[in-house]
Amino acid sequence: MIRATGKRLLSLKEAANYIDTTDGNLRQLMHKGELPFPFVKNGRRTLIDIKDLDAWIDSLPKFHQVKQEIAKA
Repeated sequence: MIRATGKRLLSLKEAANYIDTTDGNLRQLMHKGELPFPFVKNGRRTLIDIKDLDAWIDSLPKFHQVKQEIAKA
């Protein structure tokens, strides 16, 4: 787990940067209900708990690329 900042609650722009996407894409995921964690509204600002982001990332399926070696005859 890499913490980009010492803050626990991130703005949409900071959260998007943390998961390497755009804030527009993050808004779409939130609007579609595809993010399985809550967010905090502080006036007009939307804040996301970095712990929820970390837990979501940890729950994603992991893929391993296996390098196949071709045996020389």
